[in-house]
Amino acid sequence: MPASAPTLVYLEETPQNAWKVLIAAQFNGIKVNPKVYDQGADKVTMAANPWKRLPYLVRDEGVLANSNAIARFIAKMRPDGSMMGQSFRQSCLVESWMEFCTKELEIPAQLLLWAKSSLIQASEGQIQAAFSDISKSLDTVEKSLTGQFLVGSEVTLADISLVCALLEVYCTMLDANARKSWPKLEAWFDRCVALPQFQSVLSGKGLKKENAPAKGFAFAPAARSSGAAAPAAPAQKGWVKPDKSAKKEQGPGKAAPAAAPAATMTKGTPEDHQKLADAKNKVVDRK
Repeated sequence: MPASAPTLVYLEETPQNAWKVLIAAQFNGIKVNPKVYDQGADKVTMAANPWKRLPYLVRDEGVLANSNAIARFIAKMRPDGSMMGQSFRQSCLVESWMEFCTKELEIPAQLLLWAKSSLIQASEGQIQAAFSDISKSLDTVEKSLTGQFLVGSEVTLADISLVCALLEVYCTMLDANARKSWPKLEAWFDRCVALPQFQSVLSGKGLKKENAPAKGFAFAPAARSSGAAAPAAPAQKGWVKPDKSAKKEQGPGKAAPAAAPAATMTKGTPEDHQKLADAKNKVVDRK
């Protein structure tokens, strides 16, 4: 009796974790059934999930959890494919980019998206720190793109992971003028999302670059105190790329800036709360 197609159960608030699995499945010609998590309907399968994390993949043989682990599993089901690269070195590079996406993009991007949709309450300082982190990450990608794709000459999980980590921010917060700062990234992004395997998963999601508002989700940094009252800084429009030439100064007699208030989550799973805590720690580490 043939095995049934696996079911991917994911959280509605973090669809990008499901997208990378589904896109990888499209490249490998593997059928995966996506399903939004329902606490009541999925009680049995969640009980069989020892990690109690989303997303998770329900198979006849058991349950797999963690989006990166599931994506690797789907990629390696076709050993003749190129999802993990075509050599040991390329495979290590793919793994490195997947870690980069998880730690350097997904955390600040999720904070921005949840704040934008009012799932959490975040301070202006936390928002600006998240924008700065993403901007630095995009600089890294821009410098690393020497060919059509991140690793080798074909699409790998590195490209899929980066597109999915970046997609919502790229399409809802970066306007056309901001995207000019990363021309190679822009060309790479267009090349990837135009492929039918990406389109089959992302089509109809309403996520298009053209939808990015002229006024991005950004806040002006707080004006520095210089003894006398200074006029308030005007609100900044769109994505504001950090000024790399600016240096932090802390002269004698200047009080250290107050710690930013913690972002408050209004709903979500324990995994979401952990992501928020990671995002908060990143902001603290920047001081």
